[in-house]
Amino acid sequence: MGLAYLNGHLLLPYGRATKLRIDSHLNTISIDAQLSGELAPIQIDLIDYEVTKKGGSYFAEVREIRTSREWLSKLAANELVPIKLKLPPALGRLLFHAL
Repeated sequence: MGLAYLNGHLLLPYGRATKLRIDSHLNTISIDAQLSGELAPIQIDLIDYEVTKKGGSYFAEVREIRTSREWLSKLAANELVPIKLKLPPALGRLLFHAL
């Protein structure tokens, strides 16, 4: 479900996620991805996330992003976080109740 969402929506123009690991106890999400133009896979870690529900919608707020590319981690720290993403209902329910 989560991998399909990443590949069908968020990463669609950039490449493809090959692995997704969610640790609801540590509030981390790890993604392995093969991005367009990259020879080697990249690792993306979403750290300190919180899933909230407002009305009938679910949102994930991510407070830190680390990647296996130093420059991309710095870009994320300076330009992306904190970031709030609206989640599809099924994924939102799953993550919300896993916390």
